[in-house]
Amino acid sequence: MPKLTSSWMDRKQPPGLHWDGREHGLGARVWSDGSNKSWVWQKSGGKRHTLGRWPTIDVAEARRLTAELNATEPEARNRRTTLQAVHEAWSRDFLNRGGSPVTVKEAAGRVGKHAPGWWSRDPANVTATDLLNLRSDIVERNGVHPARDTVSHLRRLVEQHTQTRFRLPALPRPASNRAERAAEISEWWPEIVAGASLTMLDAHLVCALTGLRQGEVLQFRRSNLEDDRVFIPQPKTKMGKDISFWRHLPTQVHDILGRQMTNEDTFFPFKSIRLSTGSYSHRLRHHFIGVAESETAVPRRVLRRLVNHTGKTDVTDGYGHVSDEACALWSQVIADLIWSRLKECLPK
Repeated sequence: MPKLTSSWMDRKQPPGLHWDGREHGLGARVWSDGSNKSWVWQKSGGKRHTLGRWPTIDVAEARRLTAELNATEPEARNRRTTLQAVHEAWSRDFLNRGGSPVTVKEAAGRVGKHAPGWWSRDPANVTATDLLNLRSDIVERNGVHPARDTVSHLRRLVEQHTQTRFRLPALPRPASNRAERAAEISEWWPEIVAGASLTMLDAHLVCALTGLRQGEVLQFRRSNLEDDRVFIPQPKTKMGKDISFWRHLPTQVHDILGRQMTNEDTFFPFKSIRLSTGSYSHRLRHHFIGVAESETAVPRRVLRRLVNHTGKTDVTDGYGHVSDEACALWSQVIADLIWSRLKECLPK
């Protein structure tokens, strides 16, 4: 039985549970990679408790917590734990390790929306069958995506508390039909024209002709215009990466911006680019990307820059530079193609 010291914890160890030879009830759970470790406490065959991750909780703190638990009355030691309490412990540790508050908020929101009754459940009594039944219920009510994400977080919490792995059968994500839906713009563009005010229609046109997200279009500022491009400030992503960028604008978008009569710095005084019949802005983005990829020879790196896609790179990306001239050229080429289809459907 090893003595769990800082040097022992720093080194790679065999996966499994290792109990301390000095402090009764204190153990270290070593995960499959041999490096990630968490502190656990268990006495006399009772319920096992996770104290926290190493090195967020150091050896001295783990021994202090163990001493407190060893001195606690048995009734208090065996007090029922809830998934809500485990989530709060996970959230605190996750943030201390540099995780994003957005991730914590989204995870809690999914459980609160799709499985609110689970917050009060004891994780020690949750079985794989319980998780499978919950997943099936959410699939039938709300679809595969929320079912996968909600059950994934709950499984994480149960595993953290019980130190037991649940291997659920894979639930594949459904194949996306967004390319087919976006390609049929002639079928749904008239709905935008019929339901939008002139200013709202212009906002949709900018989305269609640039492929930008609605939040990016709403960030357009007169003070950020420079010749044929606009600077779009964006908040940091969940990973802390700054995704602000310059976007070259086609001539059609310059004309649209020029006819906005507001005296404010912003061009579109909306909280969202949306109609009473629903949201079309992201479908317009998909259409822009679909037209660019299937009907032009735009290089993939240029297209990613035009629509501000920061991921999905490949090994060839380090061998070249995307010039401003290339972005301006392809921005206009793609916009001309889309404009040729939309202009006939606009109000005269």
